Amino acid sequence: MLYGLYISAGGMKANDYKMAVGTNNLANVNTVGFKIDSVIVEPRPRAAGSRPGDPKEMAGLGGGVWARRSVTSFAAGPLEATDSPFDVALNTGATADGFLSIQGKDGKQQWTRDGRLTLDPTGKLITQTSGLTVLDSTGKPITLDPADGPVSIDQAGNIRQSENEIATLGLASFSHPERLVKLGACQFAAASDMKPEAFRGQVAQGHVETSAAEPTSLLAQMILVQRAYEANANMIRLQDTTLGRAVNDVGKI
Repeated sequence: MLYGLYISAGGMKANDYKMAVGTNNLANVNTVGFKIDSVIVEPRPRAAGSRPGDPKEMAGLGGGVWARRSVTSFAAGPLEATDSPFDVALNTGATADGFLSIQGKDGKQQWTRDGRLTLDPTGKLITQTSGLTVLDSTGKPITLDPADGPVSIDQAGNIRQSENEIATLGLASFSHPERLVKLGACQFAAASDMKPEAFRGQVAQGHVETSAAEPTSLLAQMILVQRAYEANANMIRLQDTTLGRAVNDVGKI
């Protein structure tokens, strides 16, 4: 009976984690460049019946489930026109395997799909949301002259101002983007053994990539998770009631 309580409690814990991840996905349906997370749920290693002295009836019982970890889906979101000359979207097809190079607050190179860019008071190209420096193809900051005429960015990421080529956006693709470490605010870090590859895509000036989170499907998933959580909670209440009767009623006979 106690073993059943542990299995149901494990199910509640796994679904509680799935609900937290789903809530975060749903909260970012309007976040530019956002990538949804999914929870990997696996069978828990079976313990009952595996030790000497365990009842034979427990030999076939499973160990329930547990949430092993969450993974990020790199499906590309739809592109949306903004008409801002500093906004860029990375058109890489159905898979978001292309990224813009930025400098993190710790000075290390990071990557993002959020192409909402602007200039700081010194003319340095930065991200709108975090104020991080945008790097060029050589890893150096990009600086423009706000008074030197309109800015154009072609499909290869080349930045021109008054017909003069200023710099090229630092762009890269990764064969296995799922190995990137999610830092928050649509920022990613590459593992030490991950090497940036030539950018496979096109830059769309005056556009941004909207969130990959689709609210209708996320809501449907969260309803299923909530029902699974409640089912496990009901099983705990039922087992607790049965255990109580076994102790208080059967013991009187």
